[in-house]
Amino acid sequence: IREPIFHLLRALILHPGLPSPALCQQAAMSEASLYRYVQLFNHSIFPKIGVSIASNPFHLSGQHTNLLLFSSIFLFKQSRMSEWPFPDYPKEMVEDFVSLM
Repeated sequence: IREPIFHLLRALILHPGLPSPALCQQAAMSEASLYRYVQLFNHSIFPKIGVSIASNPFHLSGQHTNLLLFSSIFLFKQSRMSEWPFPDYPKEMVEDFVSLM
């Protein structure tokens, strides 16, 4: 993961409900950067497809199906087989699901 926004999104997906200081640490950014990237994300195309970042605590917000689809595609695109974060969900099944989209 190269872009800071990707670190933030990964932290929001894999560690929901973290308080701001822990989220900043997990995403490797300052609190000022956290607010800047949340604003950037919320002014992008993602709210138009039903996904945004809410605060208190910071979390992904939207309809459950939109969040699942966004999270699945994001993690699928960001993860290598050796880093797949969901041992209960074989990556091959997720790949097949995403390919149907």
